[in-house]
Formats: sequence, C-alpha cells, structure tokens
Amino acid sequence: MAAAALAALFSKLGTKAVKLTGDWKKMANQFGSQQKAERTMKVAKIIALRRAAAYFAGQIRKNITSGGELAGQPFKPLSELTIKIKGSSAPLINTGAMMQSVHPVLFDENHAFTGIKRGARHRKAGEPMVDIATIHEFGAFVKGKTGKGHTVPARPFIGPVFKKFSTKAGEIYAEAMKKFLANPPAGAGRGAKG
Repeated sequence: MAAAALAALFSKLGTKAVKLTGDWKKMANQFGSQQKAERTMKVAKIIALRRAAAYFAGQIRKNITSGGELAGQPFKPLSELTIKIKGSSAPLINTGAMMQSVHPVLFDENHAFTGIKRGARHRKAGEPMVDIATIHEFGAFVKGKTGKGHTVPARPFIGPVFKKFSTKAGEIYAEAMKKFLANPPAGAGRGAKG
C-alpha cells in the first residue's frame, strides 16, 4: 500500500508540482549542453525525491509515537492482556523496532519507497518487521504459542500518513527541484548521485 501510494504521488508530481517538460534548448544553453542539462535534471529529481520520501518516513514515525493522532486515525487501544504482557499501553511501541524499521529507499530519480523494508527483523522476536507492520496496518487473526488465537485490530500507521501528507510532500518535492535548478552546485550535471 505504501509503495503504491508513493508511486502514485510522484507520478502525479511530474505534471502538477514540477514541470518536467519545457524548452530543453534554453536549459541546455544555461547548463552548457543537452547532456549536462539532462544530468542536472536527473540530480535535481533525485534530491527532491529523497527529501519527499524522507519527509514521509519522518511523518510515519511521528504517527507511531502519536498513537495515530498525527494522521487523524487514533489507534485502537491494546487489550488488558496485551498491556499486562508488554507492560505498556502504547500500541506499536515496545522496543522501538517498528520506528527504526521505517526508511525511505530511492530506486532511481523517478521511484522511491517509504515504509518497512523487507529483511528488517524484530530484535527480540526475530520476526520480519514487514509481517508485524502488515498485521498492525490491516489487522489479522493471529495464533499464539498455545494454538489459540486472537484478533489484532487494524492500527493503520502508514496509509493514513500518505493520505494526509501527500500534498505537503509534493510541495517539498517541488521546492527542492526549484531550489536546485535555480542554483545547481558546480559539477551537478556530471553524473552526481545527489
């Protein structure tokens, strides 16, 4: 869900928040060549996408610590048994592993992912964090060690962030693009990775 929401947002940004088409001849003159103009645009997009993706990661972490309040969907309270077992009534916060697992990942200048990376594992339980995150995001029926099960209610902490903060992330992307293109550092068009 998070990857799809981010992909949809940034596919829109090319036509709404930042104009990626225009007078390439004029830009080539400004940067010295068509190739340098294209490389400079690529670096600008990488920097802008990295900033927007990092913004989402920060908002997801804040949403966890706020108990869902930040994105407007407060988490359902934990059961008395869960509170007794974990010693706290704060959903999604126990060891800090969930928040530490939230990362932005840049694939290229047009694609990023913000969420729980596959491969991240819970320090104590050893379970994949992406599985734990999926259970909390969507809810699930979970069997315990005794074979009995219980329902973990949905406590969405990623999806609501994308819904609430997509416009702001688009503004961050657009501002980073404009700022970089207005005054690119020397050598920015020489294949720099941002």
